[in-house]
Amino acid sequence: MKYKTIAIAHTDQIGGAMDILDTWAAELQKYAESLGYNVIDISGSNLTYERTTSILKETQPAVLFYMGFGDKTQLIGNDKRPVLSNLNVTGTAVIAYSSHAAAQLGPEIIKAGSPCFVGFSDQLIVVSDKIAPLVQATENIFKESLLPLAFHILDGWTVGAAVYAARRDMLTIVMQNKERKIISIPIFANRKSLTYFGDPNWKLKVPKALEESEEYRNRCSIMEDDIKASLEELIKYCMEKDGISRQEAIKEVRRMLLLGYVSTLNEKDRPEALQAIDEVGGL
Repeated sequence: MKYKTIAIAHTDQIGGAMDILDTWAAELQKYAESLGYNVIDISGSNLTYERTTSILKETQPAVLFYMGFGDKTQLIGNDKRPVLSNLNVTGTAVIAYSSHAAAQLGPEIIKAGSPCFVGFSDQLIVVSDKIAPLVQATENIFKESLLPLAFHILDGWTVGAAVYAARRDMLTIVMQNKERKIISIPIFANRKSLTYFGDPNWKLKVPKALEESEEYRNRCSIMEDDIKASLEELIKYCMEKDGISRQEAIKEVRRMLLLGYVSTLNEKDRPEALQAIDEVGGL
């Protein structure tokens, strides 16, 4: 696996949300290159099953970011045929900005050898300025709710931390825009369907120059402090709300986090996971 190599696959601009995702792909590529990654662009005539499979085999990227059409069992290329399945991703992590892909494709890709899969189990909703011309900066708000997830992965965050931060930030945006239903309802729905499979501690091995930079170390420090502060807020909330001790509140927060993890699993796997957690005193 070539840890400094990442791939970004995106559909051609065809209108609506796909135009927006195509723009995001360009922003993601620019950011990745600024950090020192070797970026493989998979688009146009290359976004077919045969070409994508060949490119992934040849370049062996550590992660593939996909932005485009999808359903429960596959991601779809520019030729309207499957471009990604559990057959042509082995050892590459997948971050899919696509509808429904986490419902079935995610677990299958993990079984095929991918270290992790991040995606959406339901419809991925992105509202354009054209649809909501009277709501200021609609597209920008949706970008702020979704694209930082990919940036965090490139920054070397673990998948678990990146998804946690994305869900937290989505909730903040929902609360800030609760009166603007065309924004708050879709983003809340996206938050609910955002999930991951595989190793929550998987992360990119960032380029050495980035790893040794003061800016990167500062970002990592901020990330750790940010997560600690969020957990501390939860603990204090539980203490005040339920009138319990700090130790009891820590147990309650741990229970909430474990239940949050269980909620990302397929329904058939949840009873076994709950039983395993209960056996070690997790709940």
